[in-house]
Amino acid sequence: MAGKTPRISVKGINNGIQGYFEYIDSKDYRINENFISFSFLGTCFYHPYKASLDMKVHSLKPKNYTLNIFSGLFLVNIFKVSFKGIFADQISSSDLKQESIKLPMNSNGDIDWQFMESYIKQSQAKLEKLLKTYRALLNRGGGGGEPI
Repeated sequence: MAGKTPRISVKGINNGIQGYFEYIDSKDYRINENFISFSFLGTCFYHPYKASLDMKVHSLKPKNYTLNIFSGLFLVNIFKVSFKGIFADQISSSDLKQESIKLPMNSNGDIDWQFMESYIKQSQAKLEKLLKTYRALLNRGGGGGEPI
């Protein structure tokens, strides 16, 4: 049934979105907003929007901090690097609770959310500059005939 609510599955593409469905008013229908999904297969994505989750998809949110696109993307990349290949089988919620990651800290010993945001913003700016350069080369035929 087509609708407006994205359904997050264990897929490793399209932010894990299986499709769009109508909202279901049920205690078993999990809806989250502004969270990181982590599936039992290890797929991980940031979702700033409201979405429903399959049974085998976990919802992660930091305590005492509201994610934004930049901190969300930073954490997703940390999770992907930190947890890549460490689970031989399916990842359970109890497995996730046992794991830890290292995050940047500020001079007060608190998690440095501002650093994470700045890091992603700088990375995106560098990527945009690189893409602009490649587009300009392709538009004037300076690509040497090699596809990018």
